Amino acid sequence: MGEVRESKGNGYLAFLASTHFAIHVYTMLLPVLLLPLQDELGVSLVQISLLASVPRLLNVFVYIPVGLAVLVPCIAILVLMIRH
Repeated sequence: MGEVRESKGNGYLAFLASTHFAIHVYTMLLPVLLLPLQDELGVSLVQISLLASVPRLLNVFVYIPVGLAVLVPCIAILVLMIRH
């Protein structure tokens, strides 16, 4: 029984690590690709900066509520577990 639970935990950890890595690649790849394309796109450095900043700003506004929506129930479960 313990081996099955440990195996599920390892799979879950691998999933979390890989998606966390993918998020970092996604957020860091756009600014890197935009600078070489600046001349082809015909945009200024300010416009390139906005193109790179807007997705990050949107991520902040999305991640904070989602993180709180996950964190608050987890804390409540931990408090209930500690009390019993």
